[in-house]
Amino acid sequence: MTITSDKFLDSNEGNSSVKLMFNVTRKYNEPTNPIEITFKGCDLNSSLVSKLEDKDFYSSGQSNIDVSKLLYYATIAPDRENYEDVFERSIKTPIDALIYCKYSIDWCSQKIGSNGLNNEKTMYGWYRAVEHNSEIDGKVINFTVSNQDANVKPNSSNLPNFNEGFRGRIDNIVTEYGGKILPAGVIVDINITEWLKYHKEPSRKGIPFWKIMFTEKDATWSGVGTTGNHLQIKTSTKPTKKISW
Repeated sequence: MTITSDKFLDSNEGNSSVKLMFNVTRKYNEPTNPIEITFKGCDLNSSLVSKLEDKDFYSSGQSNIDVSKLLYYATIAPDRENYEDVFERSIKTPIDALIYCKYSIDWCSQKIGSNGLNNEKTMYGWYRAVEHNSEIDGKVINFTVSNQDANVKPNSSNLPNFNEGFRGRIDNIVTEYGGKILPAGVIVDINITEWLKYHKEPSRKGIPFWKIMFTEKDATWSGVGTTGNHLQIKTSTKPTKKISW
């Protein structure tokens, strides 16, 4: 946008760059499809900016932009929310950067393009955002761990960018438990950039999480280990044994 020199006090003519921002109302528990915004142009008409020797100076100008931008509803989420029973003292707990699109396959493919994987991550319309840049698009601020004997490695300050490695996923995150008491429940809250907050439960106020129950291998009941799903029952000396569901 160029404004002629007679509109300024010091007779200097030049160019100026203006950053245009667009805000969209976002709910923590209701994702929306991608929104396409087209900026057609810009008209600049200032109010009275200065006066010299009783002469008023006004600055004005026009510029054609005609640029379209896509706004995604995005979040950061755990690979699994509930790890149930875990027998080891540590388990991998990856996290993903996701974008939402729940419409026809063709429409979503056009809107998401190369930024999302070809297949949906879940039935709810979430795609892994392979081009998510943590420094620009939002990141993990920190992890909050409910049990003082548990921790998450690496910590938030040492996490790689989402667009590196697995692209859209940070795979090397591990949750550890070092306490002596078993079973022990652990809940890890993922505190993320404000505009990425999402969780389907309103009470969570947009804060995603995962939970784990660390337990002993010889417990009467066992559930999910790192190698898969297992159901394990101690042998009984009684002639019959019933299971109630």
